[in-house]
Amino acid sequence: MPLTESVNFRTKLQRRNRIVVPRKLRWRCKLEAGELLEVYVGVDESEGLRYFMDERFFAKMGKDGRLFIPKLTMEVMEKKTRADLVGRILDVTISPTRKPKEAASSSRTESKPADRIADLLKKLGSARKDI
Repeated sequence: MPLTESVNFRTKLQRRNRIVVPRKLRWRCKLEAGELLEVYVGVDESEGLRYFMDERFFAKMGKDGRLFIPKLTMEVMEKKTRADLVGRILDVTISPTRKPKEAASSSRTESKPADRIADLLKKLGSARKDI
């Protein structure tokens, strides 16, 4: 079952702003390295830190199953919680960037610019022959 909907899990924040996607989750959802994911990260309420809204960013998963949290996002999170977050438990939600049904329908309705140009040239060519 590929990742078609949001999945929530908890994990520890490793040094260098890395989080690990659990192996069973990667296998079950058939996640591959380099796949673009939409990620929401928040501090677990049980950590005793002031709760804040989830931070959202896009990330590609590495070959080892880790996601890197952008430095700016980490700075915002640390500023809001006023604490160092390395080793803390985070609530993580990952979801696909586009749902497969949306991607398929949008590719059918939209035509490529090259196709549009070719159609315009054909119409222009047929208009010249009429003259």
